[in-house]
Amino acid sequence: MDCRSMEKWYDQCQLVLKASHGMDFLEYYSLIHAIAEPRIAALQNGEDVEVLDGRRQGKAHTLYDVARLRDAVTVLLDHGRHEELDSFEQLPQHPTQLLDKLVNVLANFSR
Repeated sequence: MDCRSMEKWYDQCQLVLKASHGMDFLEYYSLIHAIAEPRIAALQNGEDVEVLDGRRQGKAHTLYDVARLRDAVTVLLDHGRHEELDSFEQLPQHPTQLLDKLVNVLANFSR
């Protein structure tokens, strides 16, 4: 019998993913979100981002980070099964909203 036919199969996959790799899609997205928001705010406010131990990174590095974060969210959403996960519905900001913010901030700096 194929296990994919069982109820909440993709949620079960998330449990295995977390057990095997220490995080599931929701925690991965939460990490991306926590990294992205200060960078978006810094770019919008024309400020540097404070990273580790009070060190700061400039605009070019922050734009690079934002582009990579956009790619990471795109891959997560392109997975195709995120709609079937209950966990994304409980987020205050859905990954599609973060992706829109990342794309928009990059577009503002590419002009």
